[in-house]
Amino acid sequence: MFFVFMIIEAVATKFLTYRQSKATSHTNYFTPDTFASVFLGTSQSIFMLFLKRLGVEISSSVYAYIWQNYRLVTYDVKEWPLATYFGLLLGVDCAYYWYHRGAHEFHALWAGHNVHHSGDTYNLATALRQGAIQPLTSSWLTHIPLALIFPPAPHKAHHELNTLYMFWVHTELVGRLGPLEYVMNTPMAHRMHHRAPGNCNYAGVFIIWDRLFGTYEAELVRKDSYGLAAPATSFSILQLNLRHWQIMQNIPRSWLGRLFSRRVKAKWFCRPSALFEPIPPQQGDKRPEGYSQAHAKDKLGRDVPLSFRLRMYIIIASAVGILASFVMLLTGASMQLSRFLPLLAICFGHLEVMSKLFTNPSKNLHMSLSMFVLLLVAMPLHLMNGSVA
Repeated sequence: MFFVFMIIEAVATKFLTYRQSKATSHTNYFTPDTFASVFLGTSQSIFMLFLKRLGVEISSSVYAYIWQNYRLVTYDVKEWPLATYFGLLLGVDCAYYWYHRGAHEFHALWAGHNVHHSGDTYNLATALRQGAIQPLTSSWLTHIPLALIFPPAPHKAHHELNTLYMFWVHTELVGRLGPLEYVMNTPMAHRMHHRAPGNCNYAGVFIIWDRLFGTYEAELVRKDSYGLAAPATSFSILQLNLRHWQIMQNIPRSWLGRLFSRRVKAKWFCRPSALFEPIPPQQGDKRPEGYSQAHAKDKLGRDVPLSFRLRMYIIIASAVGILASFVMLLTGASMQLSRFLPLLAICFGHLEVMSKLFTNPSKNLHMSLSMFVLLLVAMPLHLMNGSVA
């Protein structure tokens, strides 16, 4: 379903820019950046399945343990459905706000989260752009207070709904939404979060937390400016996941000190009256004619000319790799570990080589073809073994 909405957004952007320019049409999907986003989201899912097979499920395990052993109340959710719903709706989002803020303010958490900000385009594909290790540093710590009251099952459902809501705010197509801007996280608010340095508007669903705690910034001028202050120079999913760990080596402290060191100065603020302060009107639009990102060339100079045949190969091989990864995600939980690990390595290796292909096609094409052939051999064998079993 995510891919359907991405196609709709791309077509809508192309149509609207054509109406504005009257001469040519564009899309806000730069192909390598879009593929990198999808590869990164897929690799995170693969890594999460790997951790699950190893028995490492920190978030759900910690929450369940706290609720089973230290909960303050025991009640029947069916008897208190509205209290449970609204309590978790607000509680989960507040917990996400504090996790997300911490992910920007502390190096250890930013090492996992910065991957999401590494793309220099802003569209629905950006929502899928996630760091592989982020689940290890996710919001389980800020959710502990909720475990003292709410059972794990409804909490998990709200956690997933909270994440799902944030998909649609990653778009350039939607402008200001009037009174909703005072309450809800919207594309306008989240665009400011993805404009470097991006240390604002941390909310998941409700922007009230940012307005209350002093981290809200309105989009006063529309700009075609997204990504990291020091842009990434590669599409490699492995390099993007390890990038900030390499940067942390330059912090003049021990590794323990680096992990707990701040990258953003603390800003403690709580003013309820800020919830009612008016949002300043938009003051300008500095984007190129048409919609922002209305070009097919990478803004950071990473664009490498690709022949038509190479583009077709990339599309087909990427689609097969993503499909194979989804098959593994669906069947990997019950697969024997001796079969699971090699298939996981092949799927991840294929995505990694495909992502590097955009940066240097001549250097990585032969390796990509080798991994693609290996994947084409491994997946049918996996499916045949599964059907026999």
